[in-house]
Amino acid sequence: LVLGNPADAASLEIVPGPGWLAEVEQAGWLAAAGAGMGWLIDGAPGPLGQAQYVPQGAQIRIFGQAEGLCGYLATAGGWALDRILGSRSTCLAAGFGGFEGRALQAGDCLAGRAERATRTPQRWFAGLPASDPGLIRVVAGVDWAEWPAALRQHLLDQPFRVSALRDRMGLRLEGPGLALPGGGGGERWSAGVVPGTVQVPPDGQPIVLLADAQTTGGYPRLAQVWAVDLPKLAQMPAGKAFRFQLGTWTEAEQALAERERWFRRLALSARLAWQIPL
Repeated sequence: LVLGNPADAASLEIVPGPGWLAEVEQAGWLAAAGAGMGWLIDGAPGPLGQAQYVPQGAQIRIFGQAEGLCGYLATAGGWALDRILGSRSTCLAAGFGGFEGRALQAGDCLAGRAERATRTPQRWFAGLPASDPGLIRVVAGVDWAEWPAALRQHLLDQPFRVSALRDRMGLRLEGPGLALPGGGGGERWSAGVVPGTVQVPPDGQPIVLLADAQTTGGYPRLAQVWAVDLPKLAQMPAGKAFRFQLGTWTEAEQALAERERWFRRLALSARLAWQIPL
């Protein structure tokens, strides 16, 4: 959005590792964001969350940050990728979409759709409203009422840690066991689930479903993470500790509406800064 791009423009999702290096073959505008990455432009720190003009021949190095897991790199106009099934994103599991259906590798050349080298936008970016990094807000799930009060309180009172067992489908947590006494309640008839659903398998260690969640699941659905807090949870690196906080559906909807209003204001401001017709 800070580049004046439409919401469906393609950007790169990057899990930084050693040696992530790219060369700019054509000058243009880039923007980077995300708690899990920093970047250097010819050895100088690049800004996060604002447009940055990058000259031809510049070298970009991406490195990780302890505060998060991944980051994002966008170019003015978006990366030149075909739309498949209404999206430019990559489905790694099935091997289609994005750039040849796979992660980028050494030697790949990715082109942008537009260049705005002659325009200089305002150097601004207002961060998202602050929230407690150690709290993940939830609402009661479909199966909340059948869980013993003591176990429900464990979910809220005891800290959980992010496990290394994760992918885009789900994130396993480590913390107090939430299994029902006697081992019952661990599985049931499959029912609908969505990103943010907190499931409890038979071992009692919760699993939070993420962006590539399946559509049905057979584990009890104890809670549902607020939509505005799910990206924060997805960015948490392995070993990060946090607590759940119970809220209401009304509060979750109000928080989501406020975030959407913030994004709309940001998009409008960016388009004015870039002198893009509304």
